[in-house]
Amino acid sequence: MSKNLIAYETLSKNSDATLQFIDKMGEAFHKGGIAGVKSIGEGKVIALTCLCEAITPLEFMRRYHLIEGKPSMRADAMLADYRGFGGKCEWLSLGDDGQEAKARFTLRENSLVIGYTIDHAKAAGLVKPKSSWEKDPGSMLRARCISKAMRIVAPEVVTGIYAPEDFDEFGEDSNGQPKPKRSRQSKKKPVEKVEDAEFEVKKKDDKESKELKKLVAEDEAGQAAAKAESDELLEDSPAELEWINRIGSIVSEYDLKEEAKFCIEDHGVDSARALSRREARIVYMWLVASVVQIPVEKVIQAAQKFGRENPNQLTCAQLEQLILHLEMRLPKK
Repeated sequence: MSKNLIAYETLSKNSDATLQFIDKMGEAFHKGGIAGVKSIGEGKVIALTCLCEAITPLEFMRRYHLIEGKPSMRADAMLADYRGFGGKCEWLSLGDDGQEAKARFTLRENSLVIGYTIDHAKAAGLVKPKSSWEKDPGSMLRARCISKAMRIVAPEVVTGIYAPEDFDEFGEDSNGQPKPKRSRQSKKKPVEKVEDAEFEVKKKDDKESKELKKLVAEDEAGQAAAKAESDELLEDSPAELEWINRIGSIVSEYDLKEEAKFCIEDHGVDSARALSRREARIVYMWLVASVVQIPVEKVIQAAQKFGRENPNQLTCAQLEQLILHLEMRLPKK
């Protein structure tokens, strides 16, 4: 019996307490702005998903976006699950040219080259001024390419789960958080002006307007602080098994035991399992750089393009982008 079914059966036996817990956690997630929650209802969706899937809120944030109040699986989570099934992904074009992301996806007897172009995105109405499609088209093209490939090559990864293309509009901001869908305003006939109306709308006086702006500013500052705190906790949470395995694979394949030991101990721990999410990616990045013989200075310069002094200051998402570029230089098997 899967852990999801066990969790669901446990919850159903104590439904009253479960509903009270979901209500309480929904309010907490909304107050803290976890995962971009905009309402208590969205907070309850996260709480219910965590309970039914037997995962923590941090795991939810690693696996899902919240779009239109529904969990939508992240592209990197899809790719991680795909690799867990034994699938392979060989990037042929990262899409950083803003034109096309393309990769060969191989799972058992199936091997297909699948791509997603900027023309596809434009035809779908995704490319809008000042959106992430203009700011970071490479990441958006890769995400769409992955979700498209999973539907074709490995539907077991996304069966029963919303993917970004299940929604009319989808995008991410610079921090990787989903943008809410813009509401479509219904077309209404213009209202004729009535000169001698019995009532008229009065503007708020300056004092009330200032107080309102102050409250809004304080609320936004609180949500920003809570989000920054949750992001920091996520970056420094224990490394995922996928990245521990990736470190082990490259060490055994290229005989990098000494290099790996040095990199791991540099973070004050004695094994890869003790690394954080960010540290695991840093260690793996340096090991790949060692294999492809990229000088340290070049890696530091790459980090500076992200506005950081050195690679150790990069976020997990930034490290993954850098790793993708390095992996393309690895010798073909």
